[in-house]
Formats: sequence, C-alpha cells, structure tokens
Amino acid sequence: MSSPCYLDVDECALGTHTCDSSHGVCTNTHGGFTCSCIAGYRSDGLRCLDIDECSTLNDCDMRPGIGLCTNIPGSHTCGCGTGYDLAANKKACRDIDECVADSHDCEHTCRNIPGGYLCLCVSGYTLAADQKSCVVELPCNSKLSCVYECAKLRGIDTCVCPPGTQLVNSTECEDINECDVSSPCDHTHGFCVNTVGSFLCGCLHNYTLGANNLCRGTWWRRLRDRYIHDPT
Repeated sequence: MSSPCYLDVDECALGTHTCDSSHGVCTNTHGGFTCSCIAGYRSDGLRCLDIDECSTLNDCDMRPGIGLCTNIPGSHTCGCGTGYDLAANKKACRDIDECVADSHDCEHTCRNIPGGYLCLCVSGYTLAADQKSCVVELPCNSKLSCVYECAKLRGIDTCVCPPGTQLVNSTECEDINECDVSSPCDHTHGFCVNTVGSFLCGCLHNYTLGANNLCRGTWWRRLRDRYIHDPT
C-alpha cells in the first residue's frame, strides 16, 4: 500500500534538500523546505558566502591607524595598531602608556603620547641623534668628584644624577623610592617594589599585570568582587 499523499517528507532529515552543505541550514516545511545560512554567512540563492564584517558591519575601533579589523570565515577579529591594545570589550583600542609600563628605551625620562612616547633629558643634557640617549650639553671645566656625571647647569659646573635618583651632599646620588612617593602601580589589586633607580609592579593572587600597570582578574574574581560591592 502506498503512503498517503498528505504525509510530509522531511527533506532535511533525508538529505535530499539542496541547501549549502557546508554553511547552510535546512528547515523542513509542510511539502517542502527552506534554506538559510549560519551566522557570518549570506545566501546568494544557492550557496552561503562569507560576510566580510570589516566592510559591512565593522564594530572594531574605526579610528584610522589605530583600530584594525581582520575578516575570518564566518566572523571577524579586532586588533590595534602599534602603541595600543584591545580594551576589555575586545573591540575598542586604548593607548598603552609606555612610560608608566616602563616599556620604553629612553635613557632619562619618558613622556607618553597617543600611540607612542617621546624621550626627554634632564637639565644639562641634550637628546642624542638616536632620540633615546642623552649626552652632556656642555662639559664641566672643574674637577668635581661627581659620583655619576658633571654637567654645566646655568653656567655652573654641577653634579647630576640619573633618573630615579636624586642629588645629595652635592656629589652623591641617592635612590628615589617611587613606591613611597607616588606608586605608579595598581592601587586596588597590585603592589609596588622599589628597585635602584626604578620600580617593579606586581599583582595579587588571581590577577595578572596588564597594560599601564593595571591588574586584571579572572572572570570569577571580577564576578565575586562585583557581588561583594553590589550584592543586589
């Protein structure tokens, strides 16, 4: 006995449909079927083609030279140019403060600028051709017994000290404890360790050191902290 003609045939289950076999979705209907495409793809009527989100639905940072978008099959990823890193939402770009993170290569001091930094020299020195090193602007005439170097400041032979230290007793250099003066580390989940002429930042357990010396916690740690501060 033949099957009643009113019984629907599920083309999707039988595999007799004509939807795209790689990225298509078959939906059975009474007496037929419809085809659609999985997220990140569009239909041209027969096949499912990748959508270039970078050209059509770009939700990455759109600032020229800062935000980057890379199309991948079925999706896209956001990135950032030199001197920037991705924010927590994985879309926006934020400036990396190389001076605070101590990732610069300036001999004396550093000034952060968007996407980079500038090297500066202390008084009595001038920036060398490499734009990183510092050289004495005018050499001393006297024979001061300087621990570090001697430079002519406002016409006077003066002992000078490297960054991170300060002059004491006119000729000696003493370390500056950056952690006591104004800690550049994360004040909430981090800590500061003074070193000779500099400092090191660290983070509490279950936190990792990120850009600009900020400590980032694991997802459950952030959830717990949020609940403690706002249990509602």
